[in-house]
Amino acid sequence: MTAVTPDLNHEIMKQVATEAAKEAVAELFLKLGLDISNPIEVQRDMAALRAVSERINDPEMLNDMTYLRELRVTSESIKSKTLLTLVGIVVAGICSALVLGIKSLFAQ
Repeated sequence: MTAVTPDLNHEIMKQVATEAAKEAVAELFLKLGLDISNPIEVQRDMAALRAVSERINDPEMLNDMTYLRELRVTSESIKSKTLLTLVGIVVAGICSALVLGIKSLFAQ
């Protein structure tokens, strides 16, 4: 049996700890959805996320999104009211035709 010197034992423990830390970090990032095997791609993704974050936190962007939501809601409201008006016109026309038809039957 060979004796292990304290320096060699320390180096082995350091190497094992380094490998374990690398594996743990890689697994953590993989669970978070980042494949760190391609660091350039991860850097691009992070830069894109920073750009989106800056835009989301911009007060003007918030105002624009609020305006677009109000515009959409108003447009939907106009659409439903227009459809309801058209249905009302058609129903009123049919009722008028029925009333005129019944009137002409009794007028003879």
